[in-house]
Amino acid sequence: MVITVAIAAAEVAGGLISGSLVLLADAAHMTADAAGVGLSLLAVFMAARPATGRRTFGYARTEILAAMANALLLLAMTTVIIGEGIRRLSGPPEVGPGIMIIFGVAALAGNGMSLALLHHGAAESLNVRGAFLEVASDTFGAAAVIVTGTVVATDLAAAAGRGGCAAGGEPAQHRPHRGSRPHDRAGGGPGRT
Repeated sequence: MVITVAIAAAEVAGGLISGSLVLLADAAHMTADAAGVGLSLLAVFMAARPATGRRTFGYARTEILAAMANALLLLAMTTVIIGEGIRRLSGPPEVGPGIMIIFGVAALAGNGMSLALLHHGAAESLNVRGAFLEVASDTFGAAAVIVTGTVVATDLAAAAGRGGCAAGGEPAQHRPHRGSRPHDRAGGGPGRT
């Protein structure tokens, strides 16, 4: 869980620096995962408490409340990400693909470490297997960040090769190189021989 929180914090920083919504979305997903695991651990601890005269079912409802809280957190994050995605359709910001790829590789490495740690226990415990599968899905999210960064970098390189577009979609203005106009060449202006 510590690795997941560290990756999420790094992705938030990377998303804010690069302007990448995919990094922010993956960070939100990983934050929700960490919150879900934390809530699940708390709920398991609370549900294990014995029943009392006042609480005849014990604290078994804690697990249901934790699942509901996690679902509400996911819904809130999804709403914010969709809203930001729609806003960016009308005015796309500049995105730094190099930063996206660097943070995506870091997230992929961190998720790989988590998978290695969970691999042995996944065969022995259903809860550990669930955590293993969740980290595996996070690994696909990190790979998606890398692929997105690569696509953006490729698109920017192709645009630069075609004459490109400056920020905001305006065509880049090209100035002729010195010496490309006839009067700039050595020997004088037009008409001189």
